[in-house]
Amino acid sequence: MQIAGFICGLVGGLISLIVGMFGSVLFGMAGAGGSSLAGLYIVAAYGLPILAIVGAGVSFRHRFHGGLMMLGSALGTVALFGFGGFSILPTLLIGIGGVLAILADQQAQRSR
Repeated sequence: MQIAGFICGLVGGLISLIVGMFGSVLFGMAGAGGSSLAGLYIVAAYGLPILAIVGAGVSFRHRFHGGLMMLGSALGTVALFGFGGFSILPTLLIGIGGVLAILADQQAQRSR
């Protein structure tokens, strides 16, 4: 479960980063049009996928904390961008990776 959580979080984070790059261009145009929240969306478009990628890396050493980072990234993506056409695949992958990392931590604690 630990490796599956890592792979799901990493792949989801990379896909989300690619989607975020295209989204930041759109939010940059909205910022030029006078939207006050465009800066927040641009920072989140890069920050949340990076949080997922870092969480996937952390999940090898500290499974619970890495899982929480991935779940936080998935929930932040849903809260800011919604659960729509472009964000559904990376959000599901990141969320599944977070859940698998936390379940791997629970399984490791039971086997001690």
